[in-house]
Amino acid sequence: VLQMISDLKTQQLKAMSGAQNASAFGIRFANGFYTLFGNTDDLNVTLDNSVSISSNFSGNTITFLPLSGEIQNFVNGQNNIFVSDNTDGTAFTLVVNKYGVVESKN
Repeated sequence: VLQMISDLKTQQLKAMSGAQNASAFGIRFANGFYTLFGNTDDLNVTLDNSVSISSNFSGNTITFLPLSGEIQNFVNGQNNIFVSDNTDGTAFTLVVNKYGVVESKN
């Protein structure tokens, strides 16, 4: 989970810096992995078999706007990332604000 948060922040920084003149950088959640996207190179990050991750962001995708780094088409209430570990039954929710800051973990 810490790696995913770090990857999220890295994608935001790339968008803010205008890296590689890409139109968008972000992260997309899927069953068993998440994808870091931007420019032409997508990178899939595989999760442990026991970990599942999803979100209620539109399309399970967080896209950062160039330069500002704000989340594109942000909708309050649709800004959660859900993480669960089937090994020990733990589950928590990350709440991400429109500026891409992880505000709470519960």
